[in-house]
Amino acid sequence: MTEGSTLALAERIVATRIADAPPEAVRVARDLFFDTVGVTLAGAAEPGAAIVRKFVAASGPAAGPARVLGTAMTTSPVLAALANGTAAAILDYDDSTWRMIGHPSGTVVPAVLALGEARRMSGRAALEAYMIGHETIDKIARATVPPLYMRGRHTTGALGVFGAAAAAARLLGLDATRTAVALGIAASLSGAVRASHGTMTKGLHSGEAAANGIKAALLAEEGFTARSDALEHVHGFIRSALAEGEYDLARLGRGFAAPWGFLDPDGGPGVKLIPSGTTSFCAGECAMEIHRRHRPDPARIAAVEWRTTPLSLDIARYQVPEDRNQAFYSVPWVIAVALIDGRAGLAQFDEGRIRDPLARALAAKVRMTLHPDLKETGDPSQSVAGELIVRMEGGTEHRHTRLRPRAYPRGEPWTRETLREKYREGAARALPGEAVEASIRLVEGIEAVADLAELGAALRGARL
Repeated sequence: MTEGSTLALAERIVATRIADAPPEAVRVARDLFFDTVGVTLAGAAEPGAAIVRKFVAASGPAAGPARVLGTAMTTSPVLAALANGTAAAILDYDDSTWRMIGHPSGTVVPAVLALGEARRMSGRAALEAYMIGHETIDKIARATVPPLYMRGRHTTGALGVFGAAAAAARLLGLDATRTAVALGIAASLSGAVRASHGTMTKGLHSGEAAANGIKAALLAEEGFTARSDALEHVHGFIRSALAEGEYDLARLGRGFAAPWGFLDPDGGPGVKLIPSGTTSFCAGECAMEIHRRHRPDPARIAAVEWRTTPLSLDIARYQVPEDRNQAFYSVPWVIAVALIDGRAGLAQFDEGRIRDPLARALAAKVRMTLHPDLKETGDPSQSVAGELIVRMEGGTEHRHTRLRPRAYPRGEPWTRETLREKYREGAARALPGEAVEASIRLVEGIEAVADLAELGAALRGARL
């Protein structure tokens, strides 16, 4: 089999087994799966997720074999993945990787849960499919990112669809030939552009990737055709998007599960502790530290400067947000609320808080500049590093620097309790208290779940 080909990648998707994975890779995957379910429940309460559910209700069956998480609604696997994928990403709270410069789990977990529940698969099969889908994204990203991202493609949707298709193909038991076809179909369903950042459509990218991944695998299962070289073909996904020299086909699929991307010490996954674009994390953590140490009076802050990396400056969009969707992509907003409150959680992104005149005035004082020492770090884990300088009236300055966010590669690791606290806060927006705790036990023990329908029932909400 030719290395760097769609078919070679498909062979690895079919052959890889969770039983052969290092325990640490399985642990990380289990943690990220758990976190993704939590942020999906949190996102289900968002207006954008409700609009997608309205579309789903109008487009699909009155009831179906797959749960729309956090609600009483069930529908087809494709439509459930659309709704759940959008909910997973709508708050920008789902995990991300430096390798992808995007969010793999928010595209793959919704596909696995929807199709796995419909086909009555086990939790262990679901976790294995998720790991394979995540790994597929990682290995395509190695051949295409960062150029694909810098050219304006939102890699969450553009690459996530391949991960969802790989995971779905694995659940369906497709052979390598049909798995390659599924990837070929996915290549023609791989939209998503960065212009949508700061709008509901940014979250929709994950929903579409999850839904289209299932669609591609189901069509391949039935004998639908597509090119089995759609990734590397001269008019395929990679070479139609990138110029010569911007991609490396030899890296396509290389080292699949050897080692796992979950264990990449530099470009691997991180858990979001702030519901915002990753570019705000070091900035927000610097602001929280300055709040903790100095308790600066927000009304007496004269100016704020965030000196950061070229990538952060490229991604940052909004100075003073007009709604919460913009706030998720406003580094100045995260800095402002973190300086005032000492934290930046879901409450700091409520629509009511977005109108707070003190926070808005402080966000307007934040200036973002290029740090002279961070022009080219050569280290993906420092992609959003920076130094925060808070200048007070009277001339006092408070400074703090962070090179890496917490819960990201080479930063302080996430803990079990941190994950549970985040899950509880998010899940409580969709589930009653007793159901939240029951779901924690079930999702944390995903490998012991015999039938994903049990999980779907446990994640049934009554309020949304």
